[in-house]
Amino acid sequence: MDIFLDSLQFYTPVFNNILLFIGAEYFNNGYFLGFFLQCLAKKVDQILPLDDKNMNKEESNRKKNHFLYTIPLFLAVISDTLQMFYVINKVTSSGSQLSALNCFLLISSAGLTLGNTVNVSHELIHRLTTLEQAVGFLNFVRVMYCHYPIFHLLWHHKHVGTDKDPIVAKKDETLYQYLPRQLWGNYAVSWKCENERLIQQEKTSFPQFHYKNRMIYNTLLQLAFPLLMLVTYGRKGLYYYLWMVFVAVIEAEIVEYLEHYGLFVTKDNKVSYDCAWNSPQRYTNISSFKLERHADHHVNAYKEYQISSFDYSWPQLPESYLFMIQVSMQPKLWFSIMNPRLESFFAKKEVSKEHQEFEKKTLDNFYKQQILTHSIILLISFLF
Repeated sequence: MDIFLDSLQFYTPVFNNILLFIGAEYFNNGYFLGFFLQCLAKKVDQILPLDDKNMNKEESNRKKNHFLYTIPLFLAVISDTLQMFYVINKVTSSGSQLSALNCFLLISSAGLTLGNTVNVSHELIHRLTTLEQAVGFLNFVRVMYCHYPIFHLLWHHKHVGTDKDPIVAKKDETLYQYLPRQLWGNYAVSWKCENERLIQQEKTSFPQFHYKNRMIYNTLLQLAFPLLMLVTYGRKGLYYYLWMVFVAVIEAEIVEYLEHYGLFVTKDNKVSYDCAWNSPQRYTNISSFKLERHADHHVNAYKEYQISSFDYSWPQLPESYLFMIQVSMQPKLWFSIMNPRLESFFAKKEVSKEHQEFEKKTLDNFYKQQILTHSIILLISFLF
């Protein structure tokens, strides 16, 4: 019974989908979920106790590989897939009562939930059963990111914390410099991984044209969903779908920017707990299936999310991943918060009290600005 009750918290992504549906269906508003994620989720994180406790060995053994923790992963993919078709149908229907503004906001909000299921796929491709890996891969097809498993499993986990890994953002590298470099980098590296695999296994001189090259099929598969949307919903549906995917992929890449920012920590490929930033905010952590315990994930790559560990001695963000996404979009603000933390980490010192006070004041003011901005957007979405 305790495992069943504990697993219920991980149905949070389904709650997000329901919130989006209620806003669109009963209030003709596309920004219910967007406003919640951008503003109210931080309040929920502040109200809930921190997620900083670890299981003992006995409890970990009981919960390891338990199917009740796999069901929320599958359900998150299923509910978000249904939501995708619901939203595309809603905004392309001739009888839709949504304004053009609310159509755009609804698609953008759906893109945020789709971005979160990228993380669900990430969890599933690390699992050991064929079914779980297949569901994870098929969800990457939906978001036109089929090459990600190759890059992530064969390169990122091998080279994290080194300058070989395009995911690790350099100190003082802005998000806007990082995104094009990383987006192209992980696609190009995926081809490199496949070419090297085929040269070794098949002894071929032209691996990029070999029939066993998975990147050929992955690249073609990434056209499957756009074609489906075009045939089913026409060009308008295709454009809305592409925008949804764009939002999802950018959200996922921003998360990778903040996960490893500046943490070039090894030259010998020995993965340590120092390779990733972590955070104990509970709501964001359970809604992302413990993604904020990212250091433990890299050291123990096949450890299920429900038994992952946390430690305050590992690199720590001042706020949740969800909130720091917004901070990272303002480079000067991001650098003012993160660079002193990065310097303290490499100096093996605690973050100074002065900087902690600066962070609190600065982030509180930023949060107030965010509330004002998104409240105005929500109000406009009701008026127009």
